[in-house]
Amino acid sequence: MLAVRGYVTALLGDLHAAHTDAEAGVAMAVAFGDMAVCGRAYVTLHRTLAWSGSLAEAEELAGTAASCLQEAGDAFGLAAIDVQAAALHLHSARPDLAIERCAAGIARLPDREHWATGLLLAGQGLGHLLRGELAAGDVAARRGLSLEYELGDLGATAYALGTLAFLAAAQRRYQRTALLLGGSAPLWERLGVWYTGTPALVALHRISERSAQDGLGEERYWQLREHAAGLPLDAIIGVALADADELPGR
Repeated sequence: MLAVRGYVTALLGDLHAAHTDAEAGVAMAVAFGDMAVCGRAYVTLHRTLAWSGSLAEAEELAGTAASCLQEAGDAFGLAAIDVQAAALHLHSARPDLAIERCAAGIARLPDREHWATGLLLAGQGLGHLLRGELAAGDVAARRGLSLEYELGDLGATAYALGTLAFLAAAQRRYQRTALLLGGSAPLWERLGVWYTGTPALVALHRISERSAQDGLGEERYWQLREHAAGLPLDAIIGVALADADELPGR
């Protein structure tokens, strides 16, 4: 329960409390020899280190976590580490390694798994963005969005929409950027912390938003963004998955 509570607490943005829970969870699991619980607690501990900016510690812990998860036969836990390790590579401007780690994570998961696969695909999209491979990034991120939306995970759906908006801004498709950022805004407002406070993603959001404002003019940008924020999520998902630049009928 400590590992689970820590994981949820991290998603809510309280990394200190999540870290404390994860450390306690690891200690208890080791004492009882429960490698499955120990592995999941390591996943949470790794996440708190990565998200708090302790990148070197997170990378060092990743090997220990993977060893524990492999011993427990926990493919899903290993994929969760893959998600977080890929994010570390992206933060360190190592997109090649991020794309490779995402591919490794996808390969270890069952074909019908949605959550981790969708996040890994979105991670590949960001990796391709950093390499300037915008078309490939768009394909990967749209596949990830489709899986997360079908699953009903609003947080992962918001991540995928943000990734597609960043790619759209890089392609100078500013109307699409405004619609996707606007459509994701109500999701982040419900979740509380945009991009769970990840500095690199917050920076990409600001860069993409500024580019769209410069390209469209601030008044037009905010008109589109606010209009998109008031639409049903289905409409925004339709625009995103259709690779469209405007709403149907407009």
